[in-house]
Amino acid sequence: MRFYLDDSALRLCSSCEHLLQCITSYWDLSLPKSGTLLKKVITAAEKSNLAHVSRAVTDGLRGLSTDWEECKKYRNDWVHNERPGIEGLDWEYSFKAFQSWNESGLPPDILKFLGFPAKASGKSAGVGTGRKIDDLHRVVRNAYCQLFGVYERLAPLLN
Repeated sequence: MRFYLDDSALRLCSSCEHLLQCITSYWDLSLPKSGTLLKKVITAAEKSNLAHVSRAVTDGLRGLSTDWEECKKYRNDWVHNERPGIEGLDWEYSFKAFQSWNESGLPPDILKFLGFPAKASGKSAGVGTGRKIDDLHRVVRNAYCQLFGVYERLAPLLN
């Protein structure tokens, strides 16, 4: 399921980027220089002389709400930083103060694998969890519904 949710987040964001580029080209919008592409297109559509563009396009794009932003953030974290952890599926390493590795009982090979000298002090490895997969599923599902709603709203405007 994780693979499909990751793939959905990737494709949803890509689809939205293509949609925004199409809106810009189709209605020949002049985008402002600052802001995200979504904000630029909304701002340009608001200033359009075409009433259906300024109303329907901006209302449709404003329908991309909190879950959409969360889906985009998840995708960007994964693509540009590190794949976010999922509870029960991924390990997340944290490092906490510890008196000495000698007292930890960790073999020297493990310490070397973690990137520490065999007799390092002041660090220890711990394991944590990430977000729940049901939460990610909800976010991706809602983001999909929101983007599909934008497509449905804009389709009748195309001649």
